[in-house]
Amino acid sequence: MKKLLALIVCLAAAAPALAQTPCPCPEKKEPPPPPAFTGAVGFGLGINSGNTDTTNFSFTLGLKYDPKTKNIVKLDGYYLYGRSDGVTTTQKSNFVLRDEYSFTERFFAFGEVGYLYDRFKGITYLITPIVGAGYKIVKTKEITLALDGGVGLAIEQDAGYPSKTSGALRAGEAFEWQISTWAKLAQNFYGLWKMDDFSDYFLHFDVGVVSPLSKALELKVAYLTDYKNKPQPDTLKKTDRSFLAAVGYKF
Repeated sequence: MKKLLALIVCLAAAAPALAQTPCPCPEKKEPPPPPAFTGAVGFGLGINSGNTDTTNFSFTLGLKYDPKTKNIVKLDGYYLYGRSDGVTTTQKSNFVLRDEYSFTERFFAFGEVGYLYDRFKGITYLITPIVGAGYKIVKTKEITLALDGGVGLAIEQDAGYPSKTSGALRAGEAFEWQISTWAKLAQNFYGLWKMDDFSDYFLHFDVGVVSPLSKALELKVAYLTDYKNKPQPDTLKKTDRSFLAAVGYKF
């Protein structure tokens, strides 16, 4: 009986210590941070033979460096080539390198350099270094709408004409909508006006949808329009439209 009472006393004394012993549960691991460098490279190819032999090729590029600070660097662009019955019918490229710094969640400044080549609009090159600022009117998890404006230079050479450099004004708009996990819509518009002749301006519009095919592949479909108010020579059409579809590898 004394031994039983002694055992009960010992157990009662040890109970608080046992109650405070933490559960040997495994530590919860934090998910790894997203990579700072991401991007996608896309290729599209269309071939038709028969009454006409046509080949269409497209290359798209979208790179982004975001170290999760206030600074983001992006490189976006495309190259289009088309050939019909042995004659080149389309050849153009457009690339923009942009460095964007956010002062607040909505207000940002940017510096960018754009490059445009369009054989059938007679543009050998149009290089546009621009600095400016912008504001995100809408900023949610699914939707972003931003307006920006800037000032810089327009360095242009048209086929058969000497190179010209002028001051330039730029205004633009960008809209993104994450419709679902399977679809994202992106739309961009910008205008470029030369300071020495405001009637000599260039407008660009594009809209596209990107949908993942797998963890590493995605499908991109886009429509693009370019308008040059004063092409050289003036017999050239002012408006060019392009449609592209490409399968991209994302990383």
